[in-house]
Amino acid sequence: IGLDASRTRQFELGVKSRTDWWQGSAAWFRARTTGEVVIEASVGGRNSFTNAPRTERDGLELSGAMVLSKQVTVNAMYTWIDARVGEDYCTFRTAGPRVCTLIRAGNYIPGVPRESAFAELVWRAPDKSWEAAVEGRVAGAMFAADTNVADSARATGYAIANARVGLTQRSGSLTFTEFLRVDNMFDRAYVGSVIVNQSAATPQYYESAPGRGYTIGVKVTGQF
Repeated sequence: IGLDASRTRQFELGVKSRTDWWQGSAAWFRARTTGEVVIEASVGGRNSFTNAPRTERDGLELSGAMVLSKQVTVNAMYTWIDARVGEDYCTFRTAGPRVCTLIRAGNYIPGVPRESAFAELVWRAPDKSWEAAVEGRVAGAMFAADTNVADSARATGYAIANARVGLTQRSGSLTFTEFLRVDNMFDRAYVGSVIVNQSAATPQYYESAPGRGYTIGVKVTGQF
């Protein structure tokens, strides 16, 4: 069965504010989609798709940056999104006889965390020769199946901490930057992504995120 193209109508309202020591923004949005292409089933690494007659998303995005001193800055961002099915529809997830799996209006769209947030504290040397920062990332729970009925198909939220440091040197028209980054500093075990509507005999909805990771790099830029 062929898929139809989806159509979305979106409305967004936002405001921004800025002073010498603060800047921030807030945006509220509403999106209504007809015929959204969604995953019907995932088996053995292969996905099948269908059209959902109507889906709805309402959300709020907040972001801000504050200068605490000449060297210290705080940046933060928060997102809340309510993503739901807007109209009942059937999916057919098995070969052979077509048996309807009813997806009810009001169910949460799988794979979309309801809340997420990010914050970082940054310190920069007065001459900007080096900087260091610590970060925090938080994500809320999300469903892995559009039926929303089984607790086993719901990934819990997580919170992780990261850190980075960077050095900068300038020589003529060249700028050298060396950096070290540590992700998931405390080696937390958490679900990094979900396999939506996993339909194998023994469903495995979750894909674990990497443990503690290190990134080291050097960058050279020039102006000519």
